[in-house]
Amino acid sequence: MEMNKAFGVGMSLVVATAASGQLAPPPSSKEKDRVTAPTPVAPVQPEPAARPAPPPPRPQLAVPDIVLRDEEGKIVRRDIEESIDLVAFQASELFTNATWERCRPLVAAWLQDVDARVVENLDLVLEVDGGFFDRLDINDRPSVQYASELIKPLTYNTQLSKYLLDKGVLSRAQYDHANKIVSKHDNMVFVASMEDPAIKNATDPSQRAGAMARHMFLSSTREVKRAFTRLVRATAKDFDKVVAEAKLPIAGLNKDAVATIRSAGSSEQAKMDAVRSLLRSMEFFDAQRLIAATAKLHPAPEPTWTPKPEAAAAPHAGDDSEQR
Repeated sequence: MEMNKAFGVGMSLVVATAASGQLAPPPSSKEKDRVTAPTPVAPVQPEPAARPAPPPPRPQLAVPDIVLRDEEGKIVRRDIEESIDLVAFQASELFTNATWERCRPLVAAWLQDVDARVVENLDLVLEVDGGFFDRLDINDRPSVQYASELIKPLTYNTQLSKYLLDKGVLSRAQYDHANKIVSKHDNMVFVASMEDPAIKNATDPSQRAGAMARHMFLSSTREVKRAFTRLVRATAKDFDKVVAEAKLPIAGLNKDAVATIRSAGSSEQAKMDAVRSLLRSMEFFDAQRLIAATAKLHPAPEPTWTPKPEAAAAPHAGDDSEQR
């Protein structure tokens, strides 16, 4: 009786479920065998690393003033008696004592090379020394073209800082800073030269253009001019020995020039002017032999350097504290 009652209740539930449409069909054999794949979980992304703060900007290097002034305070060219790049190196914060020791032998070799260039191109050097650029007419195209050709053999390898950079003993930053110092010198000299009343008050624009061209030509040839001036002074000082070394007969030389050079009463400048006159009066190869003899007896002196305090050698971009 109890079983029938339970059966009746069970059937009632089945009928009720079927009537409501909620009875699920039995699973097929494929569904029984299928394994349900787990729901994929997205990987946890690591937190991005914090980017380092940019380094503080390096301080801007000052560009020292290396111009010379006469007793009246007027600016004068400094590149007549000394190599302008050596002056710039001494003034540059980036050019340390260690840099100098590394560069010293190459600087000495470069000075000898400039002397050799003077001897090789003595005819052109005499033109420059004789005021060719001072007389240059910017409106005379053939003269300007000749000037451009004239300076080519006189400017090859005559920039010391570029020579040292190419040799790998100077960093780009050191080279750039030295160039800024030299450029500042040149600009100040040029601006001062433009104050000459003959140029400042000129009504013809070509006169100012000519002054600018002459300044550029003189700056380009300054190293051979400096070396030539040193050799002329040495010739005047040691004239008889130089002539003997060159194996030139004194009797065949300009008598007035020789007399001035030998005279104890002549000033140094008068003797140097006499040497210049003598060279211009000689055959080219004889004049070349005379200056070559001077260069042999009086080679370019060892470059001088005033040691800097170690505290002055603060690290900056591109100095000896960084790879060249």
